[in-house]
Amino acid sequence: MSDDSPADDEATIEYFERHVHDYGPRRFRFALDQIRNHVTPETALIDVGCGTGTLLELLASETGIVDLTGVDVSANALAVAAGRVTCETFQVSILAPDLAASIPRRYDFVVMAAVLHHLVGPSRVRSREIAAAALQQAVELMTNDGHLVIVEPTFTPHWAMSLVFFVKKRVTLLTSRRIEILGRWNNIGAPVVSYYSPDELCDLVSEAGAEVVELHNVKSRLRLLPKLLGISGRWETTLIARRISR
Repeated sequence: MSDDSPADDEATIEYFERHVHDYGPRRFRFALDQIRNHVTPETALIDVGCGTGTLLELLASETGIVDLTGVDVSANALAVAAGRVTCETFQVSILAPDLAASIPRRYDFVVMAAVLHHLVGPSRVRSREIAAAALQQAVELMTNDGHLVIVEPTFTPHWAMSLVFFVKKRVTLLTSRRIEILGRWNNIGAPVVSYYSPDELCDLVSEAGAEVVELHNVKSRLRLLPKLLGISGRWETTLIARRISR
């Protein structure tokens, strides 16, 4: 990826066509409870970066929302999602400059689950700028009284995550394969990720024009490799935000 390449260049799209990431429903328990508290028969929800529709299917079964939309860069993933749950789909990147125009509706809930850390550029600074742009696009998809729901793995300290980013970037210059060491999920190389801390996540959302109203952190166990790289904290973070009136 060159310094000027967007996070959704052809190589990135090809990676997600070949590697579809599904996450267990327990990660979304708090988000599901919060969404369920605000559901009406007219509620509309869009899942940005929906993958194969695991979360859309869960939302349909546990919240009763029937007006569902999925967005993803992968045509293969969207085809699977549409087969799992009745939903409208859009094959488009959250970073597309004409996203708001290409999706003419606005939604009561905009969900981004485990998306932001996959939006990477040539540096951590550029990755943060890309994540900020994605969040601004997400806010534009919300109704004036809508909710933004973000679920992300988060880590501290910042310098250790910068080290992880640097190591992964360098390894992918040598191979595009995922290299697992010290056991499954202790991996270096692909995919390159740019993780944030809970506080950094809140800052990004605020900069995008939304006000954080709920922040829920569940501490997770650290594996050996992250500890060796200096990571001291890991959480499953759920953030609920409201659009700031303009």
